Amino acid sequence: MASAGPAAGALPPICILAGGLGTRLGERVRHTPKPLIEVAGEPFLMHQLRLLAAHGAKEIVLCVGYQGEQIESRIGPERFGMRIRYSFDAPELDGTLGALRRALPLLGERFLVLYGDTYLRIDYSAVARAWLESGLPAVMSVLRNEGRWDTSNAQFDGRLVTVYDKQEPTADMHWIDYGLGGLTTSALEAVDASVRELSALYHELAMRQELCGFEANERFYEIGTPTALAETDAFLNSIGSSPPAKRPRPKLAHIRSPELGILGQGIRFALAGGTVAGVYLVTTLLLASVVGLPFQSALAIGFVLALGTHFTLQRFFVWGHHEEFALPLRTLYTLSAAGVGLFTHTLVVLEAGARATFIEEYASNNIEQQSLNAGVVELFLRRDAHLTF
Repeated sequence: MASAGPAAGALPPICILAGGLGTRLGERVRHTPKPLIEVAGEPFLMHQLRLLAAHGAKEIVLCVGYQGEQIESRIGPERFGMRIRYSFDAPELDGTLGALRRALPLLGERFLVLYGDTYLRIDYSAVARAWLESGLPAVMSVLRNEGRWDTSNAQFDGRLVTVYDKQEPTADMHWIDYGLGGLTTSALEAVDASVRELSALYHELAMRQELCGFEANERFYEIGTPTALAETDAFLNSIGSSPPAKRPRPKLAHIRSPELGILGQGIRFALAGGTVAGVYLVTTLLLASVVGLPFQSALAIGFVLALGTHFTLQRFFVWGHHEEFALPLRTLYTLSAAGVGLFTHTLVVLEAGARATFIEEYASNNIEQQSLNAGVVELFLRRDAHLTF
């Protein structure tokens, strides 16, 4: 029986393609299906399911093939509060798209789909929401890759995946299929029923301008090769067994331009650092010059507010698409904040010094005026005394 459509704000059912043979892993998969290979102390599929549960998933359909009975026996009908159902490939294997077709009775009209060997740190709800708002029959999450993690295979214009070709990628492709997609049942009609691979369907949908794109900002992890498996094992060990739940990305950090690049991010971080120093400047000057607080008090309050702004940006700011530039970007942010802060402090001190000088001169002039007034009064008193006598 097909799943009902998701309620507003809920994730649609998620299909995990977990039927591959995993031949590149050699002896590791001779007696163990790839999703059950131990990674960071437990079967990889457990990490994947825990991550999906943290993002609010409720319905999971596992498309299994090679040693699928082991997967069903190990995982069971429920994990982490999610209902889990199983769709078994035909003995000759169906291919990824064939597996999806076979699972349609369990998935319903609209569903997300990902591969059983990937660990994807992305806001799943945001992907589902952007896809729904696009009105398109399919969505593909993409990462600006530039050939770093694997061969880039897509072109993305900020709204649509305009070109996708996994079989024959070209030099002008700078994006890569991140691994999370979404389909309606009608989207599967874009290709002939004999087509077996999901990549061929995505290729056709991109050509028709019917493939919504969603930009991912974190690199993906996967276990398809021994090297990738070792990387993923190290990463999952580093974060512990429980991944952090999703957190919404504030608009400050959410810049959708696909051409942002390292220069644009550098400018953004410099401005963020300047914002911290600006809070310090404006607060201190207002409190000292307008409110009339003592200079040291105004300086202390301005510093506290600037520190609060800094920690707010540290907590919510997305550090950028390019992980290898994370340290330089943070350094730029710190230098910007420190540089503008030093300039600000100098201005505040100069302003306070000028104000103190003005007060001192005013007081000095006032004393001179009082002395002059006293002399005039004494002169008049002497004149009156002389007239009296």
